[in-house]
Amino acid sequence: MDNFRKEVIRELEKKLGDDYNIFPQDRTKNNGFTAHGVCIRKKSENIGTVAYIDETSAPTQKGMVCSTRSRRKADDCYGKEESVCDDDRL
Repeated sequence: MDNFRKEVIRELEKKLGDDYNIFPQDRTKNNGFTAHGVCIRKKSENIGTVAYIDETSAPTQKGMVCSTRSRRKADDCYGKEESVCDDDRL
């Protein structure tokens, strides 16, 4: 999981550029499950979003493509004209 998350962070840093802080963030749920996430925050803002990658990491690590819904959600969230998932492997 940690290597996959590092790869996701590297790709997001390439796509989003220097205007964003992107870092790992975990959260332990009430049932003891630890959700592994990536926090993305615009440097000029005090608020950001965390994308938990546990459910998406297995298919992506196997080379499956990003779903259209996931791609649209990521693009809408960051207001990018160009898809953050343009190589279908994020």
